[in-house]
Amino acid sequence: MSQGTVQRYRGRAVPGRQAVTRDLRWVEVYRTLGIAGVVLAHTAELSYTAKTAQSWVSILFSALLRFVVPGFFVVSGFLLRRGYKSLGGRFERKAFWKRALGVLVIPFLAWNVIYMLMYYFLQDQPILTWNTLFQLTTGYMQMYFVFVLIQFFFIYSLLQRRLCRRNLNYFLIASAVGSFLFYLSSEVTLRLSGPDKSFFEWHYGKIFIAWGLFFFWGMWLCDHFEVFERMSRRLVPLGLATALAFGVYFLELLREAHVYGYDARQYFLLAGLPFQFVAASFVLVLLYRLDRPGKPPGYIVDSGRDTYGIYLSHLLVLSCLLALWGRVGMPDIFWAKVVLVAPLTWIICQLAVRACRHPGLRYVNRVLFGGRT
Repeated sequence: MSQGTVQRYRGRAVPGRQAVTRDLRWVEVYRTLGIAGVVLAHTAELSYTAKTAQSWVSILFSALLRFVVPGFFVVSGFLLRRGYKSLGGRFERKAFWKRALGVLVIPFLAWNVIYMLMYYFLQDQPILTWNTLFQLTTGYMQMYFVFVLIQFFFIYSLLQRRLCRRNLNYFLIASAVGSFLFYLSSEVTLRLSGPDKSFFEWHYGKIFIAWGLFFFWGMWLCDHFEVFERMSRRLVPLGLATALAFGVYFLELLREAHVYGYDARQYFLLAGLPFQFVAASFVLVLLYRLDRPGKPPGYIVDSGRDTYGIYLSHLLVLSCLLALWGRVGMPDIFWAKVVLVAPLTWIICQLAVRACRHPGLRYVNRVLFGGRT
């Protein structure tokens, strides 16, 4: 990355505003918009009832957001590589894992216990089962993302000395082949065995191989930032490629829903891999291109620091709000729940995350949110 690029995205103190502590504003914007999309998607998924028939509109809505998590893996790989380069190429494994333990592992374990208790009290799911043990160790619902990140951190700590600029090309190719074969196995399994109520996605999708292309693509872009900058000057062809890839993916989801009665595979379809890859890249370079140096941070940029905590906690708040919705006699109208509950979930989670930064709650912040300030 050139010195000019570093200067462009260096945080600036703005009178009367809190300075942005992380200097990549476009990354903060992606975090905020991406987590908002995750909250919206999960609200929609949990708001469906037996009376709510799946339509092409619901499939369209779901498909449009399928690039968000791959984009987060791209960002994670980019930032991990950038942090290493900012230290002049030095890597201290003990310090690396001390930070990973605090930021990833402890919140991962804490929230899995919380979600285990939530499902026990809200849905009467038993605790002493093999499925509960599996979820505790690999992640309930959205916690799979943290579990996969822990795997990538472990791989990175092992391979770090081999990840020179040249070797990174080979790792990117190998990860692309691995992800392609994973998506292929998912589709072959679907066609041979039929729908499995998302068993394949929610079990095997927690393996790092599925997401390797996106993570190593982020690392590669950090080392070849000039490519990222050139992509930002070619938004029209990149946007057209995204639209074309989405069209193919959406038609495949419609065909799947017609054959099996619902979209039995959402992420791991061969048609989904090109869309997720191109769309994540397009949105990131678009946000980079739209960023302007010297602008005040604004709410969207400021909220980037809250998104990790919102991601960890939003399912708890969302589930409680939906349970309360039914108990107080609110109408069982799908869009009413989505429009009202999703933003309320965001607000409650963000307030909770920010409240935990109070000095008196620093231990709570460490356990639940990795001690982020």
